[in-house]
Amino acid sequence: MTACKVEEFTGFKIETISQNESLRLSGHVISYYTSDSVMAAFVTIGSRQAITDDQGEFSIFYVLSESEKRNKPTPVDIFAENYYPYHGLLYLSQQNTHFVFYLKYAAPIILDATAVFQRTYEYDYICQAIVKDFQGVSTIQYVKAVFFNKDAVGDSVISFLQLKEYVDSQTGRFQSTVKFPDWYPDRFYLQVSDKEGYQDWLAKSLTGIEKLIFNP
Repeated sequence: MTACKVEEFTGFKIETISQNESLRLSGHVISYYTSDSVMAAFVTIGSRQAITDDQGEFSIFYVLSESEKRNKPTPVDIFAENYYPYHGLLYLSQQNTHFVFYLKYAAPIILDATAVFQRTYEYDYICQAIVKDFQGVSTIQYVKAVFFNKDAVGDSVISFLQLKEYVDSQTGRFQSTVKFPDWYPDRFYLQVSDKEGYQDWLAKSLTGIEKLIFNP
């Protein structure tokens, strides 16, 4: 039964989407600095949305508007945790349905961290961290360690690590010395924040740690 006959029989108008109007869009979202796939990125093309899978890929069924069929660009927005958002324009057609997007990682990255008992008259522990930021070490606002009492809930000591030396323009070694009043910690929490508010965290047990990660 043809569409025309169905319309006559049911009394309802049937509107079909031509092949030139409907597209299957696909794409891949990649980290600009490392070429790793970015999973769980929110992709919006026009009014349609998708989320990338564990391979950084997405797929969207899209119907072209009249203006898009006349080659008007379509806005695209991509958001992913700890990445700068992406905003751009796409020209959609039957010949242009697969896209690759690159997102720049924004947050600092804690590469390694430790705290080692070094009892002296001035301090009890040396805390060290190696931190990387693709925007440069100079963009790091602070590196903070919080030490927790193994015998009492709520007791803590905060120490801000200072930049000791550069590994390169994107990586720095940070260090502080920490004095405890009358107790010793069993774990610590490291927080790094850059000047734009992007952050990274690391929680670590002090049990079994005996070596520093660079010369103090």
